[in-house]
Amino acid sequence: MAGLRVVLVLGVTLSASVALASDWQYAGYAKTPISEAHLFFDTQSVSRPSQGVTRVWVKSIKTRILDRYAKTHEKLVTEKAARKVAVYYRPQFLELPVAQAMYSAPNALAKAAVEITLYEVLANEPDIVSETALYFEIDCIGKRYRLLAATLYKDDGTVGKSTTTSNSTFQFIAPDTNAERFSLLVCPSK
Repeated sequence: MAGLRVVLVLGVTLSASVALASDWQYAGYAKTPISEAHLFFDTQSVSRPSQGVTRVWVKSIKTRILDRYAKTHEKLVTEKAARKVAVYYRPQFLELPVAQAMYSAPNALAKAAVEITLYEVLANEPDIVSETALYFEIDCIGKRYRLLAATLYKDDGTVGKSTTTSNSTFQFIAPDTNAERFSLLVCPSK
């Protein structure tokens, strides 16, 4: 009986550590001719290997996947989002000046806070299939970024293509882009 208790405690402990492994927060929206997706960054993966350099995982989830999951699991997702909103949670994305400008109409920021919180809840659901998982290195001082790893997923969640590189070329971060928003979200404030 004592052995069973140890196994149960160990199982619960391991499950809890897996559940807390990622904290996906909203980072933006991207629309291409073939896809429409919301972007999230993992706060738990943010690292600073050297001064002025930040590394972070970013994933994209197709809007249709998010909408379908929200509709199918409406009660669960709504309750989780409501619990966060009830304790005055506000997505970090909405602290960005560009986001505040996007939602400047009366009550628009409050509505966006609820909607983005809902997307964050969805992004943290283990059943949601990502479109991509990307590992970026950001030169916060030089305002540049490069891709270190990328995984593209098929609609069924299996890996379609994956690549890793340590010598990719830095690209400059253009104003008013998702790359700029990522850098503002994860680079240390001056």
